[in-house]
Amino acid sequence: MKKPRVVVLGSGSSGLMATIKFAESGIPVTLVSALPSYAAHSSSLCHGLALPQNPREAGDSDALFLKDIITAADGLADQNSLKNLTDWSGRIYRLLTRLGIAFSTTQENRLDFRPAEGARVYRTLYAGFHTGRRLLYALDQVVRSFEEKGLVTRRDNLEFVSLIRSAEESVCGLTVMNKLNMDLEYIKADIVVAATGGFGQIFLNNTHPQVATGLAVSVLYQQGARLANMEFVQSQMGALHTLDGSLNVAPYALSEGGRFFIETGGKRWYFLEENFPKYRNWVTSDAVHRFLFDKYRDKAKLTGEYPLVYFDLSHRPRELFEGRLKNLREQVKKFTSHDIAHSPVPVSSAVTSTLGGLETDNYHMTNISGLFACGDAGHRYKGAYQPDNMVYLTSLYSGYWAATHALLYASGLNRGADSVPESVFDDELKRQHEANRTMLDLAGQEKPRLLFEELKHWMSDQATVVKDEAGLTKAADKILELKKRFERIKLADTGRFLNEELLFARRLWGALELAQAVVAASKARKESRGCHYRTDYPLRDDALFLKASSITYNSMGPVVEFKDIDQSVITPPHRAYC
Repeated sequence: MKKPRVVVLGSGSSGLMATIKFAESGIPVTLVSALPSYAAHSSSLCHGLALPQNPREAGDSDALFLKDIITAADGLADQNSLKNLTDWSGRIYRLLTRLGIAFSTTQENRLDFRPAEGARVYRTLYAGFHTGRRLLYALDQVVRSFEEKGLVTRRDNLEFVSLIRSAEESVCGLTVMNKLNMDLEYIKADIVVAATGGFGQIFLNNTHPQVATGLAVSVLYQQGARLANMEFVQSQMGALHTLDGSLNVAPYALSEGGRFFIETGGKRWYFLEENFPKYRNWVTSDAVHRFLFDKYRDKAKLTGEYPLVYFDLSHRPRELFEGRLKNLREQVKKFTSHDIAHSPVPVSSAVTSTLGGLETDNYHMTNISGLFACGDAGHRYKGAYQPDNMVYLTSLYSGYWAATHALLYASGLNRGADSVPESVFDDELKRQHEANRTMLDLAGQEKPRLLFEELKHWMSDQATVVKDEAGLTKAADKILELKKRFERIKLADTGRFLNEELLFARRLWGALELAQAVVAASKARKESRGCHYRTDYPLRDDALFLKASSITYNSMGPVVEFKDIDQSVITPPHRAYC
């Protein structure tokens, strides 16, 4: 067969990495994205990069690094995959330095390693406050160089609509919709790599871009791709909220010596330092949420709210705020009008990561032949909790290896998309045109945006970190109600040009299906593990649930089962940070 047709969905760090791997192998790639790269979720993150090779940190090693990650994931991440990832951490660091990313250094011009979440060693590197933005720009420049050589065709402002499969049920293409003129078209493909990010927007307070409703993952799920570990939704204390969204400043601010406290009786109580003396403010955020819930649950029942948490950097030397803390200071001022150099800042919790995604095998392929997943669109490396310094590492590594394994898959193809009859593509395009017309013709009274706000409130209240059977049952009933009300929506805009309402309605339906999967998986996992805290099942249960959840789509409701995962490296340690 001639060179395969490849489509990468998503232009965040994982999608760009996959694109680079394909292009440097001489395979032409079509890069499809609803947003340009600079607007991807990766660019707004304030995380660092994990690197267990700090010469000044006695006792640190790849083995300890792996153990800390498995411990943080509460035993639920695939161990062999994580081992391969940790072995590659040094190569990824060297790749980024070759791309021109300058990581922060000390006065002695050595790499400035910072503390790692959930570990007691210094193994996190930052490239200033905007590490994610610099990483994306560097990768984007490489992709642009391949564009000039004709190996990459970039298609921005295209919304993924559906996957097209051949008679053999393997990938042969996809349909997309232009966000500007609403035109539908199909793109032939032998390989599709989903790097579309998470679905944080189905929760009220989150740090994700507005389009991160998980539409692509939801559509693929409804078309037969299985999901995994959808019950794990990671929130982090340290978010600043505005009308435009949330910014999580905690990782970088903590690396500069920030401290959390609660005011009690007119005094500052540094509750993490007192209750987690080994890890202090670097304990994992799910442990923070559990502690606050257990400490203040009775008071919350009476008042309906928890005490306000403050983040403090005002004790740091003044010169830092004109140096490496300058960007952070400006961002906080922009979001809150507070000056971190002189006063603490009130912060709250926000969803920063959705740890579930498309279920993949060791080769990053889903149960649909030719469909691969990486980054936050997949589930493989995250388990029940992912330390913030692992986000970029897993994103880049999974993007690289998803493309590598996709090339191996392509080498075994005897027939490609070109051999599929044109009628298969035309029929799918016709079906999507009809779906658009049906949605535009709906003449009910319900407003899609109000339905979405209801969904976000319910999911935030019942299906983030702290959950119980009663709340999850109510959330499941509410989602069914919202799905019925969706049939009675009316779009404010029924035009055929720049129709944001039509796009939003499609995203809403996708979000409802994903929300149903999250709640179903949360109900099925009757234990507490990582960022899944069932107050009615407060203990970890390895005998029954040291397994990944697997969710299959059914029109009557999600079907959840549990599958064994690789535990061949070490016995999952007991996870206790107190």
